[in-house]
Amino acid sequence: MLVLAGPGSGKTFTMIERVIYLITELKVDPTSILVISFSRASAGELRQRFKKRTGLPEGVNFSTFHSCFFHILKTNLHYSSKDIITPGEQREIMKLLLMDPVYHETDTREKEEEYLSKFSYYKNKGLKIMAEKESEAFCHLFHAYQQEMHSRHRLDFDDMGLLCLQLFKQQPQVLAHWQDKFRYILIDEFQDINPIQFEIIRLLAGKEENLFVVGDDDQAIYSFRGASPKIMLNFTSYYPSARKVLLEINFRCSGNVVKESLKVIGENEQRFSKEILAHHEAKAEVGYRKFETVFEEYRYLCEEIEQLLSTGVKPSEITCIFRTNQNMTGLAECLARRRLPFVMKESTGSIFRHYIARDILAYLQFFLEGKRRKDFLVIMNKPLRYFSRNACIEEVITWTDLREYYRSKPYMLEKITELQKLEKWAVRLDLYGAISYIRKAGGYEAYLKEYIQGKKDSWEEAQEILEFIHNSVRGVNSLQQWKQEIREYEEALQRAKTEEKEGIHLITMHACKGLEYPYVFLPDCNEGKVPHKRAVTKEEVEEERRLFYVAMTRAIERLEILYVQDKLGKKLEPSRFLPGRKRIDWKLPVR
Repeated sequence: MLVLAGPGSGKTFTMIERVIYLITELKVDPTSILVISFSRASAGELRQRFKKRTGLPEGVNFSTFHSCFFHILKTNLHYSSKDIITPGEQREIMKLLLMDPVYHETDTREKEEEYLSKFSYYKNKGLKIMAEKESEAFCHLFHAYQQEMHSRHRLDFDDMGLLCLQLFKQQPQVLAHWQDKFRYILIDEFQDINPIQFEIIRLLAGKEENLFVVGDDDQAIYSFRGASPKIMLNFTSYYPSARKVLLEINFRCSGNVVKESLKVIGENEQRFSKEILAHHEAKAEVGYRKFETVFEEYRYLCEEIEQLLSTGVKPSEITCIFRTNQNMTGLAECLARRRLPFVMKESTGSIFRHYIARDILAYLQFFLEGKRRKDFLVIMNKPLRYFSRNACIEEVITWTDLREYYRSKPYMLEKITELQKLEKWAVRLDLYGAISYIRKAGGYEAYLKEYIQGKKDSWEEAQEILEFIHNSVRGVNSLQQWKQEIREYEEALQRAKTEEKEGIHLITMHACKGLEYPYVFLPDCNEGKVPHKRAVTKEEVEEERRLFYVAMTRAIERLEILYVQDKLGKKLEPSRFLPGRKRIDWKLPVR
C-alpha cells in the first residue's frame, strides 16, 4: 500500500494505528513487524507514541535504515560499533590521500568535505552511476578511500547499505532468514528513500510483499543525499497490485496557507495529482511583502517579532525560515542588537570573523586606537602599498618612524601621506563615513575585487559581506560601542547554538521539515536564493519548489513571504514561486 500523506495529515498517527491493527485485530507477532524511519528522532517518536497509545511491551522493531542494516551486518558479519568510522577519521583518511601529488590540493579541508559528500551520494545512488559521471581520477580516489577504510576494518553509514545488499545477493539463506524475521514492513517518509535502500527493502519484502509505505512526493527535498523521489512516483509500477490511499486533510495549517501552498506546488509536473483540504478555517491571509533593501526587511521582521511578543506570543512560536544558513547572519545580528532571544539549530559562524570584517576593524583600530603594529600589519598592503614588515618593528607605529625608514624612497613617502589622509578623515567622520572613505578613497574595495579574482569566493558574496559590515555601524556612536555590540552578537550566537532555551527559531528550509509553528516568516524570497542559483535543470527547479512548499506548510496560523527589490544597486526579481498575489509594500516609518 502506498499512502500519500500531505503536510499535517496525520501520517505518524496512521502508521501507529496500522501497527496496532496488525497486532490486535490480525494477531500478528509484534517481533515480525519492522517500522523504518529516516532519523533516530522520528524512529524514537514512533516508538514512544506506540507505547503511550498501547502500553504494550517492547516487541515491534522501530528502526532507522542505518540501524536496521547495521543490526543485520552485526548478526551475520560480526561488525561492532567500534568498526563505524568517525567523522574525524574520515577527514584524516581524506587528508592523507589528498597529500598525494596526483590530487594535491591547497585548501584540503574544503576538498575533504566535498569529496566525502560526493562519495556518500554515489554510494546511495549506486556506484555504476559514478563511473559514468566522474573522471578517472575521482574514481581512483574513491577506490583508494575505500581500500584505506577496508585496511582499517572501518565502514561508514553508506557502506552499511552496500554491504547489506551484497550480503543478501551473495547468501540467499541469509536473506531468507531476515525475510522470515521481518514479515510486515512499514516505511515512513518514503519519498526520501534512495536506490540502495529500496533495493534492500524489495529483497526483504519479496517473500510476503507486506509493504506499507507512507510519504509525500511533494516533500522530496534530499536528492543531494542520493534520495530519489522517482521511486515513490513509480511505486505502483514495481507493485502493480498496490493500493494507493490519499490522506487528504491538512490538520495543521489554516485554510489560506493550504490554498496558497497548493498554488505553488501545483506548478510541478513530476508529482501525484492530489487535492488537499484544510481542516481549519481560513484565518489571516498569506502576506507577500516587498522591501527596498534587505536591511528594511530585517528591520520589519524585528519590529513584527517585538509586536507579537508584546501580545503574549512565545518566542518559540515564531520562526524565520531561510534557504541557506548563510542567509541567517544578518537577521541574527539585528535580533541580538535588540536583545531578542533566538535559537539556531544549524551552525553558522560570526560574520565578524570573516577576513573582510577583520580588515575593516583593523583599519578603524589603527586610526582610532593608537596605531598598534598588529593592526598595521593587517592593513598596510590592502591595497598593495609595498610596505615591508621591517619598517614597523615597534609595537606602536608612528608616521615619523615610517618616514625615516623610507626617507630615500619618494614614492613610499607618498603612500604614507595617503594613509595619513585616511587617518584624518577616519578621525573626523562617524564610523559609517569612515568605512565609506576606507572603502572608496582608501582603495580597499578595489583591492578586494582584485583579490577575490584569485579565490573561490564570488565578488557578489564579498560585496554582500562588506555591505553588511558597513551597515552594522549605522547609529553606532563609537568604535568601542561597535566592538561591544559585536561581542554581544557573538555571545548570543554561541548561546543560540548551545543552549536549549526559549527563542525565535532561525532555521533552513531543509531543516524545518517535520516542524510546525504558529507564526512563520520566509525572508529573502528572491530569484537566485529561492530557487537557489545553482538550480538549473527542470528537476532541480522542481525540487527547489518542493523545498519552498515544505517551508510554507510549517505555518499553523500566519505565513508571510518577504522579498527585496535592490541589492548592491542591482534590481532583484521576486521568486518565480510566488503566486500572483497583490504585493504589499512596507515603508520605513518616519523617525
